[in-house]
Amino acid sequence: MKKKPVHHKAASARVSPTVKEQYSEEMKSFLVHAILYFLINFGLFIYFYGNGGDLKLFYWVVAGWGVGLVAHALAVFGIMKYLHKQY
Repeated sequence: MKKKPVHHKAASARVSPTVKEQYSEEMKSFLVHAILYFLINFGLFIYFYGNGGDLKLFYWVVAGWGVGLVAHALAVFGIMKYLHKQY
C-alpha cells in the first residue's frame, strides 16, 4: 500500500498569500496613508495659519497629496482592482 504525500498548508500559504491576505495588507497600507495624510496636513495647516502665512502652499500640498491618496483608494477599493489580472 502506497503512502499519500503530505502537503503542508501552512508552508504553501506563506509562499503565495491568499486574496484575503493581500487585500488585508492593501487595506492596512491605505489606512496608514490616509492617517498620515490627515495628521501631516493638519499640522501644516496649524503651522501656516499660526504664522500668518499664505495658505496657497498648504492648498497645493493638500491637492497634490490628495491626488495620490485618491489613486491609492481606487487601487484598493475601486475600478483599478477589477482591471488587475489577479482579481
